[in-house]
Amino acid sequence: MHYEDPILTKNVNVSKTHPLVTAAKLLSALVILLAIAIGLIWLFANQLVQYVPFAVEKRLTHTATQTALTPFVTTDYPNKTKSLQGIADKIRQSALRQNPDHPLRDFSFTLHYSTSPDINAFATLGGHIVINQGLIDVMDSENMLAMVIAHEMAHIMHRDVLRALSRSVLTGMIWAAVFDTNARGIDSASINLLQLNYSRDDEKSADKAGIALLNHTYGNAYGGVELFELFSVVQPSKSAWVEISSSHPLPVNRINALRQQIQAQALTTDKNSRTALPAVLKNNN
Repeated sequence: MHYEDPILTKNVNVSKTHPLVTAAKLLSALVILLAIAIGLIWLFANQLVQYVPFAVEKRLTHTATQTALTPFVTTDYPNKTKSLQGIADKIRQSALRQNPDHPLRDFSFTLHYSTSPDINAFATLGGHIVINQGLIDVMDSENMLAMVIAHEMAHIMHRDVLRALSRSVLTGMIWAAVFDTNARGIDSASINLLQLNYSRDDEKSADKAGIALLNHTYGNAYGGVELFELFSVVQPSKSAWVEISSSHPLPVNRINALRQQIQAQALTTDKNSRTALPAVLKNNN
């Protein structure tokens, strides 16, 4: 029996495909998987989280929310906090008087006062809403301030806050898992609690609900359009609320949409019937 080693004419261990082509295919597969994952995130965040009971949201996020809010709010001005809380309570109670089955019945709101001079207000998990003194200082009436508060209440009622945070956290988890970043996206969750981004539709819906709540509370819609007219001339660099809110959609579009809503529903906007801003909010004490 005779054995011999044949001479190979090609290397069977080397693929005919160029390594760059293989790398491109792997990268494409990764991109597709990421796209699917992100799509599932949006599905979960936008459709499923709205079924989480508000009481559960409030209980599970209490500690994290309090920790995140501590650097931004103060308890040194209890009368101001009480006044802001009174406006929010009045808005909620007025809506429930008009309709006992109003969605606000399932929500509660906690108002916080901040001495910050920034023209800003924001809502976060658990029904918490922060109002800065800088925002109060440019309000011409309680009605106008109530529109801001009603707008933020609407974001909470529509579960925009929970959806926005869910998108942020879940995206951070995927980013950390894929790129091994030690979950930095998750570590920043406390910051994201206060820096939530809403969609164009979220803002439109909050504007629409805000006007309705404003009208229920004061018997007219003054303060809605006027709020955004004011913000349209305020320098964005001076107003974080203007900068964030006006981006979805543009201020002029929001003003036009609110005017159309007011006209369609035959609401009044009598400036002479506006309610004066509570004196305690204007004082520095």
